[in-house]
Amino acid sequence: MRIAILLLLFISSIASAAGYGGAHGTNKNRQTITLEGEGYEDLDITVKNDKKEYRYKFKGECSFFFNKDNEASKIACSQKGRSPLAGATYKITTSKKWTPCKENELYPSGEPGTVYICIKGCNNHTPIIFYESPWEC
Repeated sequence: MRIAILLLLFISSIASAAGYGGAHGTNKNRQTITLEGEGYEDLDITVKNDKKEYRYKFKGECSFFFNKDNEASKIACSQKGRSPLAGATYKITTSKKWTPCKENELYPSGEPGTVYICIKGCNNHTPIIFYESPWEC
C-alpha cells in the first residue's frame, strides 16, 4: 500500500509539472524565429530564412518576467540587442485558438495554449505572436 501511494504521488507530480518546450513565430520577412533550450534561462533565439540560420543567446538579448505566482508573464528584449527581437516586449497569455497538444493525458486536447503577443517594439523583424510548445506534447 505504501508503494502504491508513493507511486501515485510521483505520477501526479509529473503530471502537474509543465515543462518548457520552446516557442516559435514568423515575422513579416518570412523568417522563422524559435526560442529553444532547457528552461527559461538557458535558451537560444534561432532565426531561419531560406538560406541561412542565425543563433543568439536569449540571456544576452531578452528576459522573462514572472508574476507573484512565479508564472512567466512577460518577455522584454533589450533595445541594444542584436537579434530581430531587439526592443520588443511580449505579453504572455493563453489562447483558445492555439491548442498545441492533440491527445495527451498530461495536457488534454482542446486546452488553450500559451502564446506571447507583441505589445511594444513590434516591427517587420519581430513575430507578432509566438506559440509555445509544451514538452509534454
